Amino acid sequence: MSGEQRARVARNVIVAVMERRQDPTVDLASEAAQALEDAGLLQSPERAAELARLRAGVAEVAESLRTILASPEGGEGR
Repeated sequence: MSGEQRARVARNVIVAVMERRQDPTVDLASEAAQALEDAGLLQSPERAAELARLRAGVAEVAESLRTILASPEGGEGR
């Protein structure tokens, strides 16, 4: 999902919170933040770092595969 799509989804979650609010004394920012967490749109710094590490690993494996497949043997006999 692109950044623009994530922002649109987050906006829709926040709008939904605003539309269904029944108690105006409850902190809207807290309700919105919890709704974003419940929708899986927030992540801890640890999870973000792990995701970045995994993406880098996938990129490394993909590059290795491209190299192997581009070799004269084309990955044959390995």
